[in-house]
Amino acid sequence: MVHGQNPYDMVFAGVPRGQVNDAFNYLPATFLLPVPSRLLLGDVRYAEAAVLAGGVAALLCWSVRSARWPSPAPALALLVGVLPGALYAVQQAWNETILAGALVAAAVLLAARRAGWAAVCLAAALATKQHVVLLLPLWACWPAFGWRRATAALAGAAAITLPWALADVDRFRYGVLDFFVDLPARPDSLSVWHLLPASLRTVTLLALTAGAYALVLRRTPRTPGGLLLGSGLVLAAFDLANKQTFLNQWLLAAQLVVAGLALAASKARGTPLSTGNAAVHRSSPALAQHPRHP
Repeated sequence: MVHGQNPYDMVFAGVPRGQVNDAFNYLPATFLLPVPSRLLLGDVRYAEAAVLAGGVAALLCWSVRSARWPSPAPALALLVGVLPGALYAVQQAWNETILAGALVAAAVLLAARRAGWAAVCLAAALATKQHVVLLLPLWACWPAFGWRRATAALAGAAAITLPWALADVDRFRYGVLDFFVDLPARPDSLSVWHLLPASLRTVTLLALTAGAYALVLRRTPRTPGGLLLGSGLVLAAFDLANKQTFLNQWLLAAQLVVAGLALAASKARGTPLSTGNAAVHRSSPALAQHPRHP
């Protein structure tokens, strides 16, 4: 890009056998965000690791500040960055490191009532990998975020992406859409796609994703922690039936779930957990009026 080339027009040399060498498969923020790291330090992975570390650090700081001690929140926050596969994802330069850092930071900013900056982080994630668009309706449904900020995040992602799409429409479509839709499923996918009859594959994928949405919208608290937890569950449902699901996709879903639990534990400071029914009733007028409510 620095030398005037379009990554979507490039054919890459030295790609291992069996891997794609004639397309760039992701959205532009994947190669835009690491440019300073590549120019200054010679490796894109420093920038990708910094985004992940930034999201984890923000979550950790919020957990330490907000949690009612003793609390599992700080340990859960640290776990987001060191889950099995996290360091391998950094080593492989997978863009899930950017997604995890950006989405976790967005939820922390939402908890801190900085929803505008949360929209900026979501826009960066949307412009990094196609799968994140699955989460956009969920974020739009969350009261603290809403449709207006979701629309702004989508517009920001479009502003980043559109110039590259218009530069070569056919190559852009081939890399970011046709590659995922038309490429034959690999037998080593960590999903049930290749175990299902062909007629049920797409139906199962849609049904699982819709079911996850229904479960999250019905049962998940409308908090930033609930939003991250719901995002992880939606991605996990999609990954379970998608035709190409590998370690990096499962890792992202797990990181979002753990980060959601960390945020949820951080909010426990104002909620007495074991001081008897009277304390619960004082802290929740709704439960005081309906003591038999589960």
